[in-house]
Amino acid sequence: MSQNNLIWIASYPKSGNTWFRLLLTQLLSVSRNALPSENRASLNLNDIYVDQISSSRQLFENYLNVTSSDLFPNEIEGLRPQVFRRMSAESDRLVYLKTHEAYTLTSKQEPLFPPDATKCAIYLVRNPLDISVSYAHHFSCSIDESIAALNDKNHGLAQDPMHLYFQLPQKLLSWSEHVRSWLETKKIRVLVVRYEDLKLNPVSTLMEVVDFLKLPSTGENIRFAIKQCEFEKLKAQEQKSGFSEKLSGDVNFFRSGRMGEWREVLSPGQVSRLVETHRTIMTKLHYLDSQGNPF
Repeated sequence: MSQNNLIWIASYPKSGNTWFRLLLTQLLSVSRNALPSENRASLNLNDIYVDQISSSRQLFENYLNVTSSDLFPNEIEGLRPQVFRRMSAESDRLVYLKTHEAYTLTSKQEPLFPPDATKCAIYLVRNPLDISVSYAHHFSCSIDESIAALNDKNHGLAQDPMHLYFQLPQKLLSWSEHVRSWLETKKIRVLVVRYEDLKLNPVSTLMEVVDFLKLPSTGENIRFAIKQCEFEKLKAQEQKSGFSEKLSGDVNFFRSGRMGEWREVLSPGQVSRLVETHRTIMTKLHYLDSQGNPF
């Protein structure tokens, strides 16, 4: 029987999901470690404590004992909630799962992420103006192409039927629709975490996460986790040891991480295309001021 123990770490791509999972890894580690902070082990960049990426093809095949390439995309989609229910039922602990997918219904008209297997979700959100810059670097495309992706209601990942990806097809929708799908669902409990709040107020923001997840973490543990996950440290470790989640075309996964980089990169026309498409959600999340101008 499902134990409702899946925790989704969800976000649109390039919204801080990896950084947050590294912070969570440290919080979970130090919470179980009674040693003084100066004696604790440093972060291992390639040992993120998230059990799986929810769209993993191998995950799907292992739990259902099927060959996914023999199935049509709508058949795969219809079966995926079964995978998550089995994961929950077979685990005697909380299971953390990363996803970049929107909270949608499957071809069978049931939630892709089943409420009866879910404990809660953390939803990471970031200013789409900054996402457009990071997205272009990560996926080796132009800024105009990344803006087109964020504005596309049919956008997704791993959807080329002529290519067999390591991950299953994923529906992202437009940036606004992705955000709305998680913020407005009534099926599961969702805590929204803004990337910008993690940057500007990491201690208080992670305190909210700790309270939401009911983790036994102290202020000292939170400050230790933040120090271990400083961006320059992550960047240096990637350059020294590599990073398993980096795409083959990436020069660096941890490239910049700055807020407001869009001001140096985007043209007024590019800013306008994003703001006009996503004005409602950008206003709701305080990425626009009272006059509708981006911060």
